[in-house]
Amino acid sequence: LFDRVHEFCSWAGVHINLAKSEVTGYDYGGCRALSTNSLTIGGGHLKHILPSTPFKYLGIRITVTLDLQAERAYVLQETKRVAALLKGHEYHPSQIDWLVRAAIISIFRYSAALADWDDDGLESVNKLWACAYKYAWKVSRSFASILFEAPSQHCGMGIMDSKAVVAEEVVSLLRQCTSQDDDLHDIIKADMCRVVLHIGSSSLGEAQKALASIPDGMYHLPRSSLWSADLCLR
Repeated sequence: LFDRVHEFCSWAGVHINLAKSEVTGYDYGGCRALSTNSLTIGGGHLKHILPSTPFKYLGIRITVTLDLQAERAYVLQETKRVAALLKGHEYHPSQIDWLVRAAIISIFRYSAALADWDDDGLESVNKLWACAYKYAWKVSRSFASILFEAPSQHCGMGIMDSKAVVAEEVVSLLRQCTSQDDDLHDIIKADMCRVVLHIGSSSLGEAQKALASIPDGMYHLPRSSLWSADLCLR
């Protein structure tokens, strides 16, 4: 394959920057790294990276071992960095409030469905968002976060919860993956069946009824947008 790529590049006059062309090898059965010394293009070696080294794929930081720790670390670091830029702003709080929703929460949202967050990580995200909102509304960091997190019916601002974002993005991803009657659709269907059985239900409808028993406002997510969603699993 690399020989064919080299032949085409030579014919087309295209130069490959080997320093930016990364390659790695991993034996998933034996869980061990593989040598890539034999992989060359035009006699030149590509940049070798370890299976544990993250790289960007479609904007998400991942390793060939499917470890997304680097992506989660990036989200936390970038959210903290951007939030700090809001401190001491000279605009109306409502303007910066909109900016938090558009520019800060979106950092997390992009990979939320895939990054495999745990509860501690999601709580860290929520704290960073609360900090950003405090900067937006020009209050101290010691100001009670509950006033931002509480739903509007309880006189709070009802800011987005990271768990709600994950739920929304997972449902959206499932809808995309099941939109066509193809192999991906069948894989998602099989995974969904395993999840339904794992939570002790015998059907998707039964699982949704169980999830619908979660009190409204717990995750600041309307029931109809998730628990009644038709995932088109045939």
